[in-house]
Amino acid sequence: MRELEWRPPRRQDDGAWLQLLLAIEAVDRRGEVLTAEDLADEWASLWSHPESDAVVAWDGDRPVAFGWIKTQVATLAEHRISLWGGVAPSHRGRGVGTELLARQVARARAVAAGLDPGFP
Repeated sequence: MRELEWRPPRRQDDGAWLQLLLAIEAVDRRGEVLTAEDLADEWASLWSHPESDAVVAWDGDRPVAFGWIKTQVATLAEHRISLWGGVAPSHRGRGVGTELLARQVARARAVAAGLDPGFP
């Protein structure tokens, strides 16, 4: 496998990202078929900062993995950092998911370190 390019997502890549999500759903059958509108909602979320908290792995001109972090800063009870991601079925079993999760956990730890320590 050639080396993947890891970079933040861009809005112009939404069509390719949607195709990746559909390929993942076709194999995993989790019952969540996302649409372009769903992706627009992810970009618009107050808790999303994709320029720093999301990553896409590209194999040439095709996205083969993505990771997206959402951080809900505590107002009453707790901070919450959610990790969402997936790997194209064609690229599973090659360590891509392991690398993706390591990147997400490292970023989540960095985000958590900057949050108000008065909340869990």
